Amino acid sequence: MKPSPVAVMSSAPGRDIWVVYWSPLDHPGRIIARRHVTFADGSSEPTNDMIAMDVRESPKDQLRSMRTVLAGRCDLAVTRDAEDEPQIVETWM
Repeated sequence: MKPSPVAVMSSAPGRDIWVVYWSPLDHPGRIIARRHVTFADGSSEPTNDMIAMDVRESPKDQLRSMRTVLAGRCDLAVTRDAEDEPQIVETWM
């Protein structure tokens, strides 16, 4: 099945980090990725850029589709840390 992102937006300086969330408060029941930008001093800043998968897909299929989209943009996926917010699934760089 071809991934079907609902929205893909991007444009800002710095290194992109995409954080994948399952069912965040503003998108319950969905898998979404939000783009954060990191800077040389180690700081980071969230952006308004987001990828949201087709809600008609099951959560498992949404995550599979999200991973396919992010694999084309990023080099590395990192599993969630035990101290991450519970909605965070993984991070892509």
